[in-house]
Amino acid sequence: MAKVVIVQPWFTAVGHPAQSILNTAKALSNSTSISYLVSAQDGTSEEPLNKLRELAEVESFKVATPSLREGTLKALVKLLKLNRQKRHFQHVFFFDAHLVLLSLVWPLFHAVLKPQRLSLIYLMGPERILRSRIVTGFVTRFLQRKEVTLYLRTEELMAAWLKAFTSVAPDGIRYLSSLELPGPLLPITPPTICDQVKFGVLGQIRRGKGLEWLVPMFIRKPELGELLVAGAFNNASEAEAMAFLQGFSGFRNEYLADDTMLAIAQQQHYLLMLYDHWDARMESAMLYLAARAGRPVIAFGNGWCGRQITEYGNGLIAPTNHADIESLLQSLPSPASAEYTKLLLGVEKFRQAHSSEKLRDLYLNELVN
Repeated sequence: MAKVVIVQPWFTAVGHPAQSILNTAKALSNSTSISYLVSAQDGTSEEPLNKLRELAEVESFKVATPSLREGTLKALVKLLKLNRQKRHFQHVFFFDAHLVLLSLVWPLFHAVLKPQRLSLIYLMGPERILRSRIVTGFVTRFLQRKEVTLYLRTEELMAAWLKAFTSVAPDGIRYLSSLELPGPLLPITPPTICDQVKFGVLGQIRRGKGLEWLVPMFIRKPELGELLVAGAFNNASEAEAMAFLQGFSGFRNEYLADDTMLAIAQQQHYLLMLYDHWDARMESAMLYLAARAGRPVIAFGNGWCGRQITEYGNGLIAPTNHADIESLLQSLPSPASAEYTKLLLGVEKFRQAHSSEKLRDLYLNELVN
């Protein structure tokens, strides 16, 4: 019987949660110590759940919405049901959870479930928690419990949490990278040389990705290259706010399955990550996608992404001023140049450093041992 259950209460949400679990399960597929508990929702595709079942032992629970609050509570209820069926786990590991809700109700559930460990991956900084003294108190007491560990995806986020919660033992707030590069990765191949440089902004279509000024820039200056914006709107309000995209010839409005998004990324010369509203301390699924596709990125120099580009050379750092960004795009290394080949070598260095094969044992040590 599995020692560890990885719980994803947000499995049906739009975006990357399901794919991240699939990548993790693929990387850890040889471990019989790990099973999965994920949300399921009527009206959503069953393909991710079926793929996960091909990789590991899986239980699911129904949710009415992709709400993280609802998913967290129903995941805990499902764990109680499994407990009554004599399905006991030494380690309950939440990939995403509603931290405040979990802090409030966990003592009640722990009294019945009694796992040796409860872990939670939290994707953001502590600032929202710190807005309320009452909430901060509940979360602090939760993190001080001996069985609880909070994991952050980047060293930047871990440092912020350690600074904010000094009364929590340092071992209770840790860093654990994603397993977003499961092998075998396709070899990096040089892109097709075209008359124009191809740029891609892929994935969720929402405000804050710089599209409000990037699209007009490329329309005004077609000599910059060919911009492709491909993906699905995050919600109806985003579609309404970004109605200007409907008249843009480079807009591809559709949900992109992982294989499709990867193929589109490989057709680009550069992937743009010029996000205006983004916690730069966070990991970026798009940087991992670029690595899988073997393509360099253009991103701002702060936070996790900037640190990766500086360390590995897998892209170019963009200035913050829009006029300067336009100048950068006009003077990029040509895909046929030695400078571009050097960027591809940087992508390969990033892949090697973040490959699931390299990180797998570290991950298993955190989960199982």
